[in-house]
Amino acid sequence: MLAEGSMEKPVDVRRESEYLSEHVLGVENFPLNLIHSNFAEIDPDKEYFLHYKTRYRSLIATSTLKANGVKVTNERGGHEAIK
Repeated sequence: MLAEGSMEKPVDVRRESEYLSEHVLGVENFPLNLIHSNFAEIDPDKEYFLHYKTRYRSLIATSTLKANGVKVTNERGGHEAIK
């Protein structure tokens, strides 16, 4: 999906240290543990595709962002699905 350009705004919600150790090129890091303090960086006109290795954190981030009116999808298969 990422390779075809069909994801408007893919985001990795893992901690920065996890992201730096391995991440998908072209995917921005937006750590769940900083979601509230970084909320101003969210563009409400874009749709975000969140992923995490096991999907647990991306489910939490998805819920938080949707509750604040952000268009968001929790990518099936987590980190491994879009590598």
